[in-house]
Amino acid sequence: MRAGTAAGRDPASLRAELQALLVAHETEAVAQTRSWLPHAGPDVTLRVEVLCMEARWSEALAAVRPPARCRIEVLCDLARHLGEEHAAQRVELLQRALRSSMLSATSPYRGELELVREICRLLDPAQRDRWLHALRVEYKGKRNFVGGLPGGA
Repeated sequence: MRAGTAAGRDPASLRAELQALLVAHETEAVAQTRSWLPHAGPDVTLRVEVLCMEARWSEALAAVRPPARCRIEVLCDLARHLGEEHAAQRVELLQRALRSSMLSATSPYRGELELVREICRLLDPAQRDRWLHALRVEYKGKRNFVGGLPGGA
């Protein structure tokens, strides 16, 4: 953006052009994967990274709505920068990142358990207890993960 502005380009039109190119790239990628991954949404990681770099948090939040896919680290970064007015979306994004991470996670689950603790700090006690119970049920086969959850096994 700085280079475009230095070259005399209007920042607003340059930003719109960049975003349009990223959306077109996402759409093209989805079309290419439809045959082997029919229900996959677009991977919006790059677009969301750009929006986050520009501190355009609301636009980034809109871009990651399912079925859009986004890298775990980017979802977490976005969630951590959202204001208190987006408390529910912060929890939702972090929980989504946890679910995604758990697909390939192995013991000792350090990162996943830290993410659980972060999410717990955002929930009221009743929500936290219900959510932790649901995690214990869903991941009962991952004993070290369940054993590391807040409140014991």
